[in-house]
Amino acid sequence: MATHKNSIELVATKPKRGTPTSIIKSERKDVGGVVVCMKGMSPTGSDNAKSPYRERAAYLVAKILGFRTLVPPTALHILDGEVVSIQKWVKGTKPSIYARKPDRLLLFDYIIGNSDRHAGNWFKKGRSGKVWAIDNAYSFNVVELVIKYSPGDNPLPHQLMLRLERLVANPHLVHRRLGKLLQEEEIEALVQRMAEVNSVGFYPAKT
Repeated sequence: MATHKNSIELVATKPKRGTPTSIIKSERKDVGGVVVCMKGMSPTGSDNAKSPYRERAAYLVAKILGFRTLVPPTALHILDGEVVSIQKWVKGTKPSIYARKPDRLLLFDYIIGNSDRHAGNWFKKGRSGKVWAIDNAYSFNVVELVIKYSPGDNPLPHQLMLRLERLVANPHLVHRRLGKLLQEEEIEALVQRMAEVNSVGFYPAKT
């Protein structure tokens, strides 16, 4: 688990309802520029030291799956003696509350066990329509998700199927990347969801 203490400056605080976040400036090469800082608390305000680690883990899972432009670069940092997550600030337009989530986002949320993907924590960037997923602290649930995996009509790309097959067959690869961020049971549940998606071979049905 890599954390850094230097090259970070608190430039402004932007309270977000229910979420302890701040806008800060970082000179780190992996997460440079203006970033969002989330302290080790849950969106309800109760103490939850897992939140920064889950934010970082969600970013790494997106990379493992080949979704390199889905979650903005996210890293762990030590600020005022506390482990926080910092995430590169990416501008975009938040969707309507009636907007349907893209296939890739639906799939990603099921795999990471995210139970909190509302219209306020995903958005589209400019004319490209690129989708960004933020606020991933409520991920990696071990308990059964409220939303079941219901396959739709769109098949998964062949390359993604190969990635999932390799990860399911070699779970130590997942443990190696996430072992210092998540608990053992959280990683096992993650791999189980990957296996389920791989066995079905289709994106989730639109919700």
